[in-house]
Amino acid sequence: AAVAADESGFFGRKKRRRAVLAMLAEVMAVDPATVPLKSLSELTGQLNASYKQLAEFRRRLSESPLSMLGYAWNPLIKNDADHLRATVAVLQRLVELVPASPSGELAANIREFYSSTAQGDCASLLATLASSWEQLVAATGVSYEQQAEWAQGSSFIAWWWQTRAGRHLQDSETLGNWIELIEHVEPLRGAGMLSARAGILTGEISAEDAALAFDYGSAKSSVAERLDATRLGDFDVAAHARSIQRFTSSTRAIRDELRRAIPAQLLAARRFDADASSGQVGGLRRQLDRRRGGMSVRALMANYGDLITRIMPCTLMSPDSVARFFPAGQGIFDIVVFDEASQIRVADAIGAMGRANSVVVVGDSKQMPPTSFAEAGVSADDDEDYNTDAVADEESILTECVHALVPQQWLSWHYRSQDEALIAFSNFHYYSGQLASFPAPLASSSGHGISLVRVDGHFQRDGRGKELRTNRVEAERIVEEIRRRFAASPEEAPSLGVITFNAQQRDLIENLLRDAADDRLLQALDEPDGLFVKNLENVQGDERDTILFSVAFSKNAKGVLPLNFGPLSKPGGERRLNVAITRARREVVLYSSFDPSDLRAEETGQIGTKHLKAYLEMAKRGVEALVEDDRRQPVIDRHRDEVADAL
Repeated sequence: AAVAADESGFFGRKKRRRAVLAMLAEVMAVDPATVPLKSLSELTGQLNASYKQLAEFRRRLSESPLSMLGYAWNPLIKNDADHLRATVAVLQRLVELVPASPSGELAANIREFYSSTAQGDCASLLATLASSWEQLVAATGVSYEQQAEWAQGSSFIAWWWQTRAGRHLQDSETLGNWIELIEHVEPLRGAGMLSARAGILTGEISAEDAALAFDYGSAKSSVAERLDATRLGDFDVAAHARSIQRFTSSTRAIRDELRRAIPAQLLAARRFDADASSGQVGGLRRQLDRRRGGMSVRALMANYGDLITRIMPCTLMSPDSVARFFPAGQGIFDIVVFDEASQIRVADAIGAMGRANSVVVVGDSKQMPPTSFAEAGVSADDDEDYNTDAVADEESILTECVHALVPQQWLSWHYRSQDEALIAFSNFHYYSGQLASFPAPLASSSGHGISLVRVDGHFQRDGRGKELRTNRVEAERIVEEIRRRFAASPEEAPSLGVITFNAQQRDLIENLLRDAADDRLLQALDEPDGLFVKNLENVQGDERDTILFSVAFSKNAKGVLPLNFGPLSKPGGERRLNVAITRARREVVLYSSFDPSDLRAEETGQIGTKHLKAYLEMAKRGVEALVEDDRRQPVIDRHRDEVADAL
């Protein structure tokens, strides 16, 4: 029909070709509209040739010993084609199993079965095996997937055969244990922890380490998730360091600029002629130029106070100097700030407070109290006019304000210590763990933290002369250490301070330093921010990178360590200790002529002595010594909490 359509006349040829296509449309795999009409005869010829080849192929397959394709098999149908491919794959596998020269009963049975009969010995064996396998699956409740896991990549039968040596046929303990293990680790699949489950099943993770591995994996996953969520994984250390450097440089530049900008602003805000020769400006100038017979400071402030405060709006003075030089009157100062207020008596502070519109009191009640040296005490028995209704002053203006319920602001950030161990003792014993400090980046790094140096020194308690109440061995060791540190830093004098428990030891160490004939030491001793040697009661407000302590005291001739440690053993001695041990930015080194165990702190009620022993113990054994105290409080660290919340 296709040939006839092609050979027909021009008129109606296209219609006749379409009629032929319509006859084939039901069996075509493509859209008939896409078939070129001019090649219709050629396509039908190719189709006829393919049909003949298909008939020949079916005839040859029918003559083979295989009978599994069926009489209606058609390779042009997709399902039949897939069946053929599967059958060919089986044949290829059989070729691999059955060599050309078969050997063994299995190969012979397979060849006999497929070459002559539809059944054979192999078929019955396979049927028996299949039945047994189904019974095993039903009895154990183990899926085929779980069997594959137990076989560790091998076939189930092969692995069963390989493990036969460790298993008796009458004892299914090995497989039973496996089944039980499968049940135990099954929750890991639901949790998405497939790698952990596989590690346990394969033995890569031992049972003893499973819990530890879980904790490790959880922590590792949490860190990875947080790094990804917060983009900390992209953190550039070098770029961050550059930002810090820029910030530091900018801050320093701003501070330098403020030294010029603030005076310039004050000069610009003046409303008087500084060069005037008359008026208040001229009068003040003449008073200042007079060498004799001029007004006192108080008289100058009384007559020219307003002008002087405009010229010098910020005044640094002690409280008693304010009362002595400035006339009484409110509003002389907009604000008065008391620093180190724990050392300022109420009577000394009142005068300055009365001359200000507002007051800020800054201090630490755990640090040094006001000095009572050479003060006369007055009691009710000594004063006939003593008023029993009068309220006694508090110890300092700081405690007075606290008890008066003046609004307070707690300053919890600790900025000085570059090693957390330096503030740990005070934070624990004096501040209830409320100070926020940064953890030390390096544990026990050289030049940081607290250490104890035991020396074989002797404290001179008896006799006369300069050696009385000193420990020369300790003093010489400290001087030797100072000279070593200066020699190790030839370009710049190291930041050092020495603290002693009494004035005599202080004088001995300073004299040894000055007698060393070292110009660098002498220069450092004379510089305001250089090397200092001070006793406990004079060190508040100072700070250095490294502080060297000289305890000085030692056992007496009877081998007993007396419990008298000078100011430390007096009431409030613990406050003196707190001041002394918080002066270092990097390192504290204690020189002691006795062991901490020699100090019988339990025999005294003085808190300062008890704390000294605890501090020596911590210097010897590390911060871990604090953990043994049952009173240890949780550390309040707001910076740490903010970082944790952000993560």
